[in-house]
Amino acid sequence: MKDRRAELRSKEGKPLPRGEQGSSALPEEAAEGRRLQAGGPEEDSAVQSRRGFLRSLAVGAGDVLAGAAGGLSAGRRAPSKIPGLRDGLGIVRPPGSIDEEDFLASCERCTECVDACEVDCIALFGEEAGRLAGTPYILPADKACTMCMDCAAACPTEAMTPPASMEETAMGVAVIDHEVCVAYNGSGVCGACYTACPLRSRAIREDFRSAPIVDTDNCTGCGLCEELCFVGQPRAIHVISARNAAPAVLRAIVQAATPAAGEDA
Repeated sequence: MKDRRAELRSKEGKPLPRGEQGSSALPEEAAEGRRLQAGGPEEDSAVQSRRGFLRSLAVGAGDVLAGAAGGLSAGRRAPSKIPGLRDGLGIVRPPGSIDEEDFLASCERCTECVDACEVDCIALFGEEAGRLAGTPYILPADKACTMCMDCAAACPTEAMTPPASMEETAMGVAVIDHEVCVAYNGSGVCGACYTACPLRSRAIREDFRSAPIVDTDNCTGCGLCEELCFVGQPRAIHVISARNAAPAVLRAIVQAATPAAGEDA
């Protein structure tokens, strides 16, 4: 067990000691997104609510970024030296993770979630990530979450609590880059993301030429679609999370999550 934990801790660097975690600042690229995230109670409420969060991620970020010149990558930063930040697409935390600020305060950096993961999809931030150091994240493009919930069940604090069901999981939401997806750009027919989805026909359904359509109310953000996208790099589908997302991504989220005049939140 100790050898395994040492190996996991060394993936990106040794985490800060427990007593120093709160004193270290976020890296500049993460702090920038955090400042935007703290824009006000209306914005925070819209982003944190499941309906607003998922709908804004997929509709707002998807429409704004996927429609921009250069596709989804237009809203991203240059490649990050910190893999867990995913070049501005936001941190994907394990299922059942509470809101980010509370998560950082509650997580003991104990690695129990990492040890419990049945598919080894959870990694740990290294000390270069500042106060994120030692906390868990998932890179869906490398290894997605199967939502077994063992990680949340193993958490000794309230940083993670097992969702009541798979459908209640909210890790982020999948967004399709229409310029890269072969079903949308007309260069082929695929269906890999639809086949991979554990909630197929609910979270992802298919349109003409097997073009995938993400249902924002049912997507859990598990990332199996991103992992198994056959397009390669860049993927044609990505999970986006509001946690420390790049400013362009976060602005799209907040803008879309804010109800228009006369619309119910």
